[in-house]
Amino acid sequence: MKPTIVTMICLVLLCVLSEARGRRCKKCPQYDTNQKKLCRATFATKGIIKSQRRVGDKIEYTVKPNYNFIIKLPSIVKILSPTSECGVFLSTGYEYLISGVKSRYGNTYETHNCFWNDQWIDIPANTQTELTNGKMYARCNS
Repeated sequence: MKPTIVTMICLVLLCVLSEARGRRCKKCPQYDTNQKKLCRATFATKGIIKSQRRVGDKIEYTVKPNYNFIIKLPSIVKILSPTSECGVFLSTGYEYLISGVKSRYGNTYETHNCFWNDQWIDIPANTQTELTNGKMYARCNS
């Protein structure tokens, strides 16, 4: 009898902890495509990470956009990402495709793992072309 009670208590604790964990991080659809991640975004840029710093529970990336796919961004932008398991972790000096949403707070932008964020060099050449010529984002509106 005692092992059964202990097992039940452990299961209840597991459920409570996993539920609490889910509240910290917005759950993304399990089999999201990069196309869907792009369509969810209000900005997408090919840019170089110039610097990064921790700001509370987020990382603030300073990015120099080289190409904008959805809206025109300033010549230098601040992009915030959570430090939790939902965040994206980008390396200074590398070029990335970064997508996300404009922040409600001033002139910053936000991203996390539900958006398309990949090192540019890792994106296949045909996909890079479709991004650059606008065909990929055009499919979001069809």
